Amino acid sequence: MAPMMTAMFGKPVTLATTPLPVLNSELKLDAGQKKRIDAIQGKLDKDVAAMSKGARSSDGLAMFSKMNDILAQADKDIDTELSAEQKAAAEMLLKNLTLLRESGLPPELYLELKLTGDQTKALTDALPDIKLENKERSRAMMAAGQSGDFKKVQSLMSKLGEKVSPILTKEQRSLVESYRKKHPQMAPTGISLGL
Repeated sequence: MAPMMTAMFGKPVTLATTPLPVLNSELKLDAGQKKRIDAIQGKLDKDVAAMSKGARSSDGLAMFSKMNDILAQADKDIDTELSAEQKAAAEMLLKNLTLLRESGLPPELYLELKLTGDQTKALTDALPDIKLENKERSRAMMAAGQSGDFKKVQSLMSKLGEKVSPILTKEQRSLVESYRKKHPQMAPTGISLGL
C-alpha cells in the first residue's frame, strides 16, 4: 500500500510515502520489518482517508497541520524499524525519489525506470530548467482546466517535458506516459488538479 500524500500535497518524498516494494527492494527489509512498515503505511492511509472524509473547507489549515503530524509520526515509526545501515541507504533512496518527483517523474516508478548513474546526473544537472518547464506547464494546465479544455489538460499531463524526455530511453518514456494515463488526476509536478 502506497500513501498518496506526496502527490496530494506536494510534500517531499518520505519513508512513509515511499511504496513498500521500493523500500523492500532498496533497504533489504526482513519479513518482520516489511510487515510492520506495511501496517504503519496502512494506518497512515486510513488516517488520511478518515480525515479527508470528515474535512470541511474551513478546516483546511487545521487539516493540513494534522496530516503533517500524522505523516511525521509514520516517518518516525518507520525510522525506528530500520538498522543504521538501512537508515543510510534510506537517505540516498529518498534523495533519488525526490529527484524523480522534482523532475516531474512519478516516484512510484523508481524500480521500473532503473535510471543509470549518468541519467541521474543528467536529471540533477537539468533540474533548474526542468522545474521552470514544469511550472510553466502547470500554469498551462490550470488555465486549460479553468477554461474547460480538459483534453488539453490531459494532453499536457501525459506528455514528458522537453528537458526530461531526452534523458530517458524510449522504454522509460513509455513507462512514464503509461503511468500518467492510468493516473490522470495527478499532474506531472506532483500537484493534484482535482480533475
